[in-house]
Amino acid sequence: MALLGALETLSISNNGLNMSSQKRARELCNAANARAILVFQPGDGVVFKHVLHLLFSAAASVRSGARMFLESAVQEPKDFCMDDLVKQCTQDGEYNRWMMSELSKGNPDSLRAWQVVIRLLDKIVRHSSGTPILNSLLAIAEKGFKSEELEVRRETFKAWEVLIDNFAKSESVLTNPKRIRLITRPLVVSVLLYLPYIQL
Repeated sequence: MALLGALETLSISNNGLNMSSQKRARELCNAANARAILVFQPGDGVVFKHVLHLLFSAAASVRSGARMFLESAVQEPKDFCMDDLVKQCTQDGEYNRWMMSELSKGNPDSLRAWQVVIRLLDKIVRHSSGTPILNSLLAIAEKGFKSEELEVRRETFKAWEVLIDNFAKSESVLTNPKRIRLITRPLVVSVLLYLPYIQL
């Protein structure tokens, strides 16, 4: 599995995972590879952080493995520091810059990573204190809706569905007119933009 090799290489390069954590990483990767639901133990936060970093790898196979790992988890480990993810997804953050850059190249993996990030941030993007990080991420989706690449636009609609599912967890969000406009406006604009090309 490409993800395992990348984890071991990353560990060697920055001493991020000790031998015990590397063994645990293998166990978790094998579980994810078997599509098993990952149940984390104390100390798994460091493995989770490393896998999250590989979601933005230069290698497509590594990114795919990281996505499979992260999406097979019911929730992140309790000892995972969410502040690190928030920091990296702000406008000047490393993950945000990667998504923007890859989107400019027409790479739909940028939107696939976006979906994972929204799922992980969960209630943070629904809370008023999470507005700055949400705005930074919305700028990426907005660019995706405007892309000339069909695959990118398709992935953007999937990403938007993830955001809608996130908002649907909170009744207060669904009854907030501003949030409803935020959710529906890109969809309406996209329909109007491409309506002339649709043959009825």
